[in-house]
Amino acid sequence: MHSSPAGQLQVALTYAQGHISAVSVELKRPVGAICHMLAGQAPDAALAIIGALFSVCCQAHRIAGARALEQARGVRIPEYECRRRARLLAVERLRESLLRLLQDWHYPGATEKNAREGIRRCQRLLTLLQSPSDKTPDGVEQAIVGLRNWSQALRCTPAQEQRWLVNRVQRWRDIELGPAVPGLMPELTSELVGSLGNEQQNGFCSAPMLNGQSRHSGPAVAGAEATAADEVIGKALGALLAQTDQALAQLAEPGLESTPSANRGQDGVGYGWALTARGWLLHRVELDGERVGRWQILAPTDWNFHTDGIVRQRLMGVKIERNRAEALARDLILSIDPCVGFGVTRHDA
Repeated sequence: MHSSPAGQLQVALTYAQGHISAVSVELKRPVGAICHMLAGQAPDAALAIIGALFSVCCQAHRIAGARALEQARGVRIPEYECRRRARLLAVERLRESLLRLLQDWHYPGATEKNAREGIRRCQRLLTLLQSPSDKTPDGVEQAIVGLRNWSQALRCTPAQEQRWLVNRVQRWRDIELGPAVPGLMPELTSELVGSLGNEQQNGFCSAPMLNGQSRHSGPAVAGAEATAADEVIGKALGALLAQTDQALAQLAEPGLESTPSANRGQDGVGYGWALTARGWLLHRVELDGERVGRWQILAPTDWNFHTDGIVRQRLMGVKIERNRAEALARDLILSIDPCVGFGVTRHDA
């Protein structure tokens, strides 16, 4: 994959005597600079900047940021707005999941035309849902039906899908990976609240750990208990498929999305969670009068691709032929689903 303005992930493998002897994970993202830029802004202006700067999971960032601001201000929003946001998040999760399935996992029958049509339909629905209103905008229900029909026409039968999934991962059947790191629970523990409150220079958000361990989030959590490479990757891919069905169901019946509780603890401080295609996103805002004192963003990719996170733990010590090591690392990374472009290199010890 190619680099992205949103950042770049680089994984370097060292190979020696039939196994991967070292794994280096380097994630470069401009989130720290963005958070620094937001300090001193009027809150609504800061929210507009976030919407303009995040091209991937833009809706999730806007909504998590809005929730954090609303909590910091002590503002409650109406039920219709909660439902609108639930739909925005669902269509964004659907779009991101479909793009990964069609472009990177080469879902059966997928073409560039399929991908463009899916993006077009999702973007139209996002546009229709932009304006807050206590009435569903004209065209929304029709667009949802059209998107569902398009998706159903694209999808294989369950049996065909299962055969494709098994065939896609069977080349890793003889490979044993290391254990996963714990899954991320979307809750404000005292350790998480304290780490965010005491953070200096984006040190925690860029490399988050809890109880001395990194965490992971998103579809890859489905394979957390497994160590066989085909099962680990296959379960994550199955969860990605399920995520598209769940997003379509949320669009059709936009119930009030269950978001984790976030007790403020102090006036002028707010937390906002949003569920993205890659896992849980958290924004934290501290207000200083009528301005933003501090804005922090803790994104799924920063958990998932920690220097000592799940990629390193899964790949360290893996016994595999030299010419297969890079391909395994690529499939594992795809199954964890970074929001940035990535590269994998291999060096001999």
